[in-house]
Amino acid sequence: MSRIVPTVGRIIHFYPDKRWYEDALPRAAMIAAVGPKPHHVNLTVFEPDGTGSTALDVPVIQDGDQIPPAGKFACWMPYQIGQAQETEELQRALKPPGTIPPIDPGVPEFVAPRVTEGHIDSLILGATYYNPPGTTVTACFMRLANGTVVTGTSACVSPENFNTKMGMDLAYKDAKRQVWALEGYLLAERMWIGRGKTPLGIDGIKRDN
Repeated sequence: MSRIVPTVGRIIHFYPDKRWYEDALPRAAMIAAVGPKPHHVNLTVFEPDGTGSTALDVPVIQDGDQIPPAGKFACWMPYQIGQAQETEELQRALKPPGTIPPIDPGVPEFVAPRVTEGHIDSLILGATYYNPPGTTVTACFMRLANGTVVTGTSACVSPENFNTKMGMDLAYKDAKRQVWALEGYLLAERMWIGRGKTPLGIDGIKRDN
């Protein structure tokens, strides 16, 4: 199976050392940053009581890798590995070798300007979260490279269904969707100007028709 690529916001299992792995005592953690070393991440680690701590420069171990004899590391959860395997099997079934001509890597699949997820991820520096006491609301404050902070939220109706990690994940996705919309508007504005149109300035001057 191909390696799973770590991305910001995903949940992963964290182990302080090999003993925790052997005793099957993982800690849930969220990826806060990726790199700069290949397959290394910075994590926010959640304790059983819901408190969090930071783990930096953590190697992500996958099938075929050796478990470090000492020191911290992270592994994907079994269901994540299963999903990745099922996806690869489905892709092979839909695209058997030799039935579909390979795409020339020099020719992009999309030729028109567009906003990609990779571009959005490159703008995100990190995120912090807040859950107002006594509520099921989770707020994600996403910090972007230009200093902007975008807020995403999540909530559930029944307090019994509230899950901290799920709330953080959904709030992060909500904030990311808003960044995507902002970048889409910015791309549209650049395309508008590229066609010789006059942008709408802060003084209220209207664009040319």
